[in-house]
Amino acid sequence: MKSFFSFLAVISLAALFAASCQMPISGPAKNSGSGLHLNFIIAAAGSNGTSANQAKLLLPTAATIAVSLTSINDSRAVINKTAPINAGANLVTVNFGQIDLGDYTVKAQALDSAGIVQFQQTATLSLSTAAGSVTLNLVPVITSSANQLSSGQTVSGTLLGSSALSWSIPSGALVSGAWTVQMTPVTDVTLFAQDSDGALIPPSATTGSTTTVQVKNSATSFITLFNSGTASRSFTFVLNPSGVIVSVVKLAVLNYGPATAWNGTGSPTVYGNGSILSSVNLGAVTPYTLSGTHHWSNIAGSDDGTVLFATDGGYSAPGYIYRSTDGGITWTQTSSPQAAYNGLACSSTGANVGATVYDGTQTFYYSTDSGTTWSPTTISGGQWWSRVACSADGTHWAIANGGDSAPNTSLWTGILVAPSSWTWTRTPLGYNNYSEDPGIFSISADGQKIFASAGYSTTNDFYYSSNFGATWTNVTPSSNFVSSSGVSDVLLSGDGSTVVILPNAGQPILKSSTAGLTTGSWSIAAGQLPANVYAHSGAVSLDGSRIAIDSWADANTAPATNINLGGVFLSTNGGSSFVQLTNFGQLQFTQIFMNKN
Repeated sequence: MKSFFSFLAVISLAALFAASCQMPISGPAKNSGSGLHLNFIIAAAGSNGTSANQAKLLLPTAATIAVSLTSINDSRAVINKTAPINAGANLVTVNFGQIDLGDYTVKAQALDSAGIVQFQQTATLSLSTAAGSVTLNLVPVITSSANQLSSGQTVSGTLLGSSALSWSIPSGALVSGAWTVQMTPVTDVTLFAQDSDGALIPPSATTGSTTTVQVKNSATSFITLFNSGTASRSFTFVLNPSGVIVSVVKLAVLNYGPATAWNGTGSPTVYGNGSILSSVNLGAVTPYTLSGTHHWSNIAGSDDGTVLFATDGGYSAPGYIYRSTDGGITWTQTSSPQAAYNGLACSSTGANVGATVYDGTQTFYYSTDSGTTWSPTTISGGQWWSRVACSADGTHWAIANGGDSAPNTSLWTGILVAPSSWTWTRTPLGYNNYSEDPGIFSISADGQKIFASAGYSTTNDFYYSSNFGATWTNVTPSSNFVSSSGVSDVLLSGDGSTVVILPNAGQPILKSSTAGLTTGSWSIAAGQLPANVYAHSGAVSLDGSRIAIDSWADANTAPATNINLGGVFLSTNGGSSFVQLTNFGQLQFTQIFMNKN
């Protein structure tokens, strides 16, 4: 049965409706005998505009609207139609002619003059003899990660005349369910906010230069700026100035195992089976355990937190390397040899992986196929390997050998020059000086900047290298640091500028935004851990805004029955404050991972 009628579908290019125009917008079916035609509104005012601002928005160079209809009821071919978008047009009509009744999938795309899809959306359309309607709001196509507002709060730039820029806020990117856009008024520039279905989000409040918008944290939302003038305009807007956009936070924490026996001073002597605990967006924790007794010791992962690696065991109980490809929910033992693994690192994608061995040999294991196969390389002159770190591309590596005598304490750098070829160099840091053991360090994303804690027992100095370890600068804080406390971890942001020092024994967390190179740059972080809870290891995002710490409790203050009073803490404001993530519980944590991007 065929029905000859006209169907009015109101479709906006990225929610181009005036704030007073509420969604959904629909029109009746018209039995005019002309078949199906869909009308697309392509001009309207934005959240900060007026009804008089009717210039074509968001796609000033748009040339074509392309629409396809696919029958859901049977296997009939897809019907494709296109229509030109004429300059100054407020409405574009796409005619489909005679269409059978039934259910259809409608996909609309707006293309620029080069044929590149800039906006798109998909919806379901039901055609019957009764009047009907469909609302299809096109949303921006975000192809650059730089336009995904997953971290950072301030966005600045220049908007060319008659052009637009769009950004997306990923699902779950907010601590709370709302964010605030604050933007100083700019001539000719209009701001649009959209929900995940493309509908315009009207401002809940507008005062002066501030526009407040409520966003669903469970779905992606969008921001678009349009410059209706001919001159370029500079802009700045701030997201959530009173809160923080923390990005999609993926955490995985190693639990060495619950203490089952203690000595007379309250220190554990026997541990049970350990587990790996993972969580996304601070939600429910997923534990992973293996049968038997496993003590998880090291963890590393890709920048997005999808591919993870973990080592089981250590010096007294050699183990294997395990891999997860779903962010830590499930794990599989790799083909790595059984060894006393003591350090683990991988590239930003997880393709290149390296693991140190603490067994008195000169062996370093690595994989260039994400842990599918493993190969050994010999580093002549070094042994008793501890920590390892690498650049984002997995070509530049730094490892430390903190052995049992002076000649075995130094920091080495290595370059993976080919899939099976390495070049290793012993740096001057700590060489033949046991009191300057550089066993704790961190490396920048480009592999050139290294920050190291060089010390043992009661002495701690800090050094910074900007040339892959060739030369070092002493950047030890002149105050605020108790050297006798020792150091649990040092964290270096991806760009090599922000450094966070996690001391032992409950001393204050220190931070520098210039890697300690500027006089007076060291300061006590505003946010600190609770008393008697000591930092054990940490992780930092590429921009330094997110800091995650796993901790353990002071054995001298925690009762023997509560020796596992560790915890997981997160800062989303660069260390200004830390919040304990109680969903991880209080366990004997050994190392933490957090996605970097």
